Amino acid sequence: MGGWGSGGRNKTHGTVEWYRRIDSFELLRCIDADDKPHDLIDPVFYGNHRFRLHWVDGIDGTLSRLYFGCPLCHRRVRYLYAYGDGYVCRKCLNVNYESQQMRQGSTEDIIRKMRKLVEGQLGYTWWKHDNPGSQIEELDIIPKPRYMRWAKYSALMMKYQELQGEWWRAFVRECPWAIPPDMMAALGKYL
Repeated sequence: MGGWGSGGRNKTHGTVEWYRRIDSFELLRCIDADDKPHDLIDPVFYGNHRFRLHWVDGIDGTLSRLYFGCPLCHRRVRYLYAYGDGYVCRKCLNVNYESQQMRQGSTEDIIRKMRKLVEGQLGYTWWKHDNPGSQIEELDIIPKPRYMRWAKYSALMMKYQELQGEWWRAFVRECPWAIPPDMMAALGKYL
């Protein structure tokens, strides 16, 4: 069933990254500390737009979370996206996240995983400054964060090296024309 490049049902529409959005959690952070969340007037107006609010109590009963009600489908959502003259949820806009449109095991997907590991887990966000002109899959040395134990750092570095190998295999699969034939023959046993 399906071969290389088949599928793509998620690629038939845009991604949420293309649209301006408003965040209900940011609205909650802007609320004056003296105001209790349930004392706010519902609906809320943002410019000429009117939004319904949904308050959800936390598990412990002390924390409240604020969500918007989508003007079209009335679902409780954290983000509303600008569309035309109004704001709607991503389901009504028929968009999804960029990561949902990536093919599993593609070079894009592997680079996203590498970036998540290097910047998110290892905290090395300045790698572009330290290695100008380099891509994330070309990094050789990633400094150990001060707070991290050596065992954890070693495990993450092993994972990074595995991702580097996966990236090379995916690159050869997706772009075989970019590798000289003699090098392809040498790489054959590793792919």
